[in-house]
Amino acid sequence: MKKITLILASISFAILISCKKNKTNDIELEILSKKLYAYTFDLKKDTINLLCFKVSNNSKLIYYINPIVDMNSLISKSVYKNGIEMRIFNQRNNKEVVYKDKLPPNLGHNMSFDDSIFHYRESMLLNLDIERLHATDKFRYYSTKNYRNSFFIHPNEDVYFEIYLNITDTLCYDTDRIGYADLKKGNEYYSKLYLASDSTTVKSELPRHILKTIEANHVKVYHGIIESKNRIPIKVLE
Repeated sequence: MKKITLILASISFAILISCKKNKTNDIELEILSKKLYAYTFDLKKDTINLLCFKVSNNSKLIYYINPIVDMNSLISKSVYKNGIEMRIFNQRNNKEVVYKDKLPPNLGHNMSFDDSIFHYRESMLLNLDIERLHATDKFRYYSTKNYRNSFFIHPNEDVYFEIYLNITDTLCYDTDRIGYADLKKGNEYYSKLYLASDSTTVKSELPRHILKTIEANHVKVYHGIIESKNRIPIKVLE
């Protein structure tokens, strides 16, 4: 099963890369934050960034952006949150940094018994609600809709986003991500953002009301990887 999953991921990635090469700048991604801050990976210090960016539609079409929930499985490890992938590079040689996984303190072996019961009950209630909605075939959408930025964007429209983000260490309430950047003291870094939208899973994944909206308004589901047109520096704190 794992082998099949990897093959499917590779095929999906090839389709997205091919689509990216053939795409014009219909959809544009721009980082609005001027600089990000982080401590080194091995320090247990908390720094939260407000990552601001916008997506612009330069075409005459209405698009629906359907982010891939886990781009890491298709591209590489990265700093990932809410459908947005941040890739970080060393300023000196443009070499990409190493990304490592960390579990939030309220998960894994540090999770208390009460927390474990809470998360188990939360998961069970979600399953029951999805069954009551007769939407078990849309489980992926309902179980991840709070963790990704799916949206409609009209011609000549700008859509703005803000995401809070710790680049190198965990936040106890940020349980939907595990990838963090291994930043080193004394180095200078910069980052770029990527947004991958997949049109191949729309009919099998999206709920009826979104599919009806897409059909009624002649919306095109964007397919490809959108790379930010700019990059921003990351300052490593002492």
